[in-house]
Amino acid sequence: MGRKFTVGFEVDDWDDVSNYWASYEEPYMDETHYRWKTMVYQYRWEDLYDIEDVRYDQDKRGITLGAGKKFPHDPTLSWYVDLDWHEVEYRLIDWLDYPDESLIPNADKFIAGRNISVTGTLTRNLIDPYLSYPKGGGQSLSVEQGFFSPDDPSLEEMNYTKYWVEARYYWPLYNLFEDLLDRQIGTEDNPVLFAARVRVGFSSGELPWSEQYFLGGSRTLRGYRDNLFSGSEMALGNVELRVPIQEAISIVAFYDIGMASDGSVFSDLVNGYGIGVRVRTPMGNLRLDFAEGEYENRTHFGFGEMF
Repeated sequence: MGRKFTVGFEVDDWDDVSNYWASYEEPYMDETHYRWKTMVYQYRWEDLYDIEDVRYDQDKRGITLGAGKKFPHDPTLSWYVDLDWHEVEYRLIDWLDYPDESLIPNADKFIAGRNISVTGTLTRNLIDPYLSYPKGGGQSLSVEQGFFSPDDPSLEEMNYTKYWVEARYYWPLYNLFEDLLDRQIGTEDNPVLFAARVRVGFSSGELPWSEQYFLGGSRTLRGYRDNLFSGSEMALGNVELRVPIQEAISIVAFYDIGMASDGSVFSDLVNGYGIGVRVRTPMGNLRLDFAEGEYENRTHFGFGEMF
């Protein structure tokens, strides 16, 4: 496959999120060859609202180094370790329901500083590597140990641990529309595809606001603002039906459900659903999703499949 250099970006509703990154990587791994990746990134969120209607901007910029390889004698199992360093800044803009900044509940949660973390991931990959589309599934277990140093010298450093599991499944539906509508859609090399993802996460220790689980936006829970939901626990489910219309164009119907909070995430789940368009280009897939959440409709744009 060879090493590759990638430059990417992602926006949400064209104006309030601007994420940019560049990476250089060796994507191939086996029992003797390491897969590795280095990435620099800058994520900027403007006019974010948290669940308490506090409006703020957030900047995060950093660098990630990672490497891993497959276990001997079992090509479906692999390990990967990421080392990440980033700094985060906040700007409180206004607070809709509070006359003064000092009255905002938990206003001290917006702590600027620097974070360094190590994340280890064990993966079981049963996706067929010889097809032009994903078929099969996989599971992963990740543990992150982090250390956060606030810019404010009066605040103590924070240590935390996060752990989450994820499962993905891809099921080609070769004859779905032919059986239902007596019409063939897709080809043997580009079939209709059902895709599903489930992710559940927990944490322990003193978790800074910037390192919590966040849901909302084009990569997690469509139909909601980026990072609208946050907390020490997280549950997320995504399903997509990917229907090829032409060789380079697909239509996607999707349904997302999830929540991130400090309480029981399974008791307050929210959902979003909609349709999207995928356009295959030499630089990768362009992704445009129109989603309806429980509070509003959102448009999401980015590169690559969501999962």
